[in-house]
Amino acid sequence: MSSLSPNTIYYFRAAAQNNNGTIYGNTLTFTTTTGNVIPNQCTVGTDCTYTTITTLATNIGQTSARLNGLSLSNGNNISTNGYFEWGTTQALGNTTTTGFIGNLQSNPFYSSLFGLSPNTIYYYRAVSTNQYGISKGTIVSFRTNTATVINTNTNTNTTTTKIVYRDVVTNTNTNTNIDTGGISKPSLVFLNINRNGEIARVGEIMEYVVNYKNVSSKFLRDVVLQIAVPRELLFNQTTRGYFSTENNTVVVDISNLSPQEEGSVLVSFKVINTAELGKIIVVTGNLAYTYTEDNNTNNQEDESR
Repeated sequence: MSSLSPNTIYYFRAAAQNNNGTIYGNTLTFTTTTGNVIPNQCTVGTDCTYTTITTLATNIGQTSARLNGLSLSNGNNISTNGYFEWGTTQALGNTTTTGFIGNLQSNPFYSSLFGLSPNTIYYYRAVSTNQYGISKGTIVSFRTNTATVINTNTNTNTTTTKIVYRDVVTNTNTNTNIDTGGISKPSLVFLNINRNGEIARVGEIMEYVVNYKNVSSKFLRDVVLQIAVPRELLFNQTTRGYFSTENNTVVVDISNLSPQEEGSVLVSFKVINTAELGKIIVVTGNLAYTYTEDNNTNNQEDESR
């Protein structure tokens, strides 16, 4: 029963009926609550289940990468923890440190890995837990970068790409970092994804507009936009770039972005007929770029939405 009045006594009894007539059980009572939300509890009548989404890995270097995830809850003020399972096979086998990721209905979280092997495929998935249980995202993969060696005359110099990480709170007892609300460096770009409507139906064509802009005074080069979608969406078309079937991602080579330059990409997908009803579909975007500091050192960053 729903739509009852709060703090009210209700009477009820069971009844059974067949060809021989009707029989009634004893009359009992119950009293509804006052309607206040109890801390760390779901609102009365709310579905308390939640979903964990594994999103694109970013800040990928030769020996490091940042794993990203998203926890979605239908409840209010539910304290949620998150971590990642990862490894060189889909059996995973390693876990990052569990950390508090928030108590909102949408809690993004990440963990940075160091000491990885170059040019190696790693698998991972996001995991979140709260008082209602544990939820695991799908297993996805990334490949670390290959070390580049440049030979000049008789001297051999090893060149590496400098990765600029957002500031995080570091746990000194592990080789991973958990973002627990530390101060982040300001991003050089603006990135967002827009779609009209929130309901996806089987067989429907879904269109997304991805907007990006260089909001800094720096000249950005090697700009690449990645738009990752879950397996429930079948690629239809894109106004720019190409679709990679290997990781279900639209890749757009933007090349260069001058200060304050902006643009957009329209992509569309079709919801497959075998899509699970009631499942949350999350589309993520990642914009990676390189810029040059005053000391002529090349730096890489990325922005995810």
